[in-house]
Amino acid sequence: MNAFRLVNGPICVGVAMLATLFCAPGVCLGATFNVDSESGFRAALLTAQANGADDTINVAANTYQVSTPLTYNSGQPSSLTIIGAGMGSTVLDGDGGTQLLVLEATAAG
Repeated sequence: MNAFRLVNGPICVGVAMLATLFCAPGVCLGATFNVDSESGFRAALLTAQANGADDTINVAANTYQVSTPLTYNSGQPSSLTIIGAGMGSTVLDGDGGTQLLVLEATAAG
């Protein structure tokens, strides 16, 4: 199992945060999600983890208050790219005590 965890906040999501989580090259076709709220971000992660495809989540400029971790946990061979509007423009804020993201992937084999 691979895991990528960011702890506490605020944290700036830079120009592109790439979390590549197992995908056979050229096999997966994915979706692009454009989000502008914490709940939209959470919904996009849930959809992406279930669709088995390479997905991109574009996160609009804003400060997002995160009270529980945003979670992606997929057992499928796919990749996830999260793109913010730039450092200092897209901010995940856990108020210094909340884990912001949990990105995990497991692959059979």
